[in-house]
Amino acid sequence: MIFRKAQASVTETHDACGGAGLMTGFSYVRRGAGPAGSRLSMAAVNTLAPGASVGVHPHEGDEEVYLVISGSGEYIDSDGKAVPVGPGDITLTREGESHGLRNTGGSPLTFAAVIMADRA
Repeated sequence: MIFRKAQASVTETHDACGGAGLMTGFSYVRRGAGPAGSRLSMAAVNTLAPGASVGVHPHEGDEEVYLVISGSGEYIDSDGKAVPVGPGDITLTREGESHGLRNTGGSPLTFAAVIMADRA
């Protein structure tokens, strides 16, 4: 199965998950709208403007992976610890954990986000 960028929805979100600023992107699979029989729940490529963030939020019944494509920022884990991230870094937020992401650089921070549900 292939999800093509040309078919993705363009998104613009202000203060994502209680964060701050503007996040734009491409939604390949909207949350909860994955293919029947698949654990895939959401897939997107998002860009945080400088200073923008995705607020710390919990994951219950699913887990999420971020892959940083470009830019620099901080990943905030369940303990509230901020860890620097940059291109090529992958984060994993397991079921029952919380996380957030903040752009701390002077240029946009682009990342892929994929959510897998516990069960199809």
